[in-house]
Amino acid sequence: MLFRSESVGPPPRRFVSPGFLAGLTPSRRGVCITACILVLLAVFGVGEVRAQPVNDLLDSATIFTNVYGGTFFDDNIGATKGGGFGFGGEPNHAGNPGGASVWYQWNPTISGTATIQLTPFGFRQTNLIAVYSGFSSFGFGFGNTLSSVVASNAIPGGFTNTISFPVVTNTTYFIAVDGFNNGLTTNTGQYQFRYGLVDNDYITNSHQLLGSLGTLTFANIGATLEAGEPVHAGTNDAGGASVWFYWTAPMSGPATFRAYPTGSPLNSYTNIILATYTNLTPATNFSVTNLSVTNLAFVTNGTVLTTNLTVRITNSMTFDAVAGVTYLIAVDGGSFGFTPNQNVFDLSWTSTISTNAGRSEEHTSELQSHLNLVCRLLLEKK
Repeated sequence: MLFRSESVGPPPRRFVSPGFLAGLTPSRRGVCITACILVLLAVFGVGEVRAQPVNDLLDSATIFTNVYGGTFFDDNIGATKGGGFGFGGEPNHAGNPGGASVWYQWNPTISGTATIQLTPFGFRQTNLIAVYSGFSSFGFGFGNTLSSVVASNAIPGGFTNTISFPVVTNTTYFIAVDGFNNGLTTNTGQYQFRYGLVDNDYITNSHQLLGSLGTLTFANIGATLEAGEPVHAGTNDAGGASVWFYWTAPMSGPATFRAYPTGSPLNSYTNIILATYTNLTPATNFSVTNLSVTNLAFVTNGTVLTTNLTVRITNSMTFDAVAGVTYLIAVDGGSFGFTPNQNVFDLSWTSTISTNAGRSEEHTSELQSHLNLVCRLLLEKK
């Protein structure tokens, strides 16, 4: 009698049997090996196979043209390590062997604090970031003058996707993005790259805006709030990443300021907070070095009171300016109770002549925000 676990004859041949491949003809053995490789690639993956990226080599690094920052999408798929480097070879970025690095070059024309943020798209994809300064036409080999500035292993116990470092005007910086090497494979994939340079995080470093109209590109990536700085959206949003500007009205009349992420439509919804102030103790000769966030008079901000008595934050604000008065403009990132929005943005302004100067138009003030709260309480009691 045979039980279910018993069998007659030799045990069946299994895929892992040492003699399996030996028992096949050469042609079938090749087909089997190819099939096994395809299965392993499908299960574990090696990324897309394609030509080397155009910025695979240091000498062909992608050059940043925007002084204050930018946002773009890129990848290190097909990248190598060490290609084009002289004697000594390419270093291990962020202390990891890597193996698929791409390069960027940045030559800021101002000094300030730079922040780089990398957002990988791949599942469990870890990228390495390293920044070097100097110049060399020989890579990291003979005669190079490059030196390490900062890397993404600056935090003990792991890697970070955000690094900040001080930059010096007219210094060339080379930025390497590599994939983490776990000893078997190197991470490759797509990512979002954001970089920003902030030199007006403090009100005493405010940027001057000139004329009756204009548009400039700036960033609040890496910006913070000063001690005692007002909450620019009132009780509606705490913000937390503000940068400062000042503008002297060339004429009396309505002035409008708008801020929106670079590359977005002018009237698109944005998570940006705007606010306008004047100095409580204006001096005869204006100087930003004498400004203080604790000595400001609120003018208006980008909040509006809707028809159903709720406050909405917009990316635009309008007020009646008085000729010769200097206004302080804060651009902050909305947080909705979480991390404040940080981005590269375009700031535009226009002003026209009017005889009705000195009053805020259309947009709500702190007093209006409190009136809104009172109205809502009265409606709830009915």
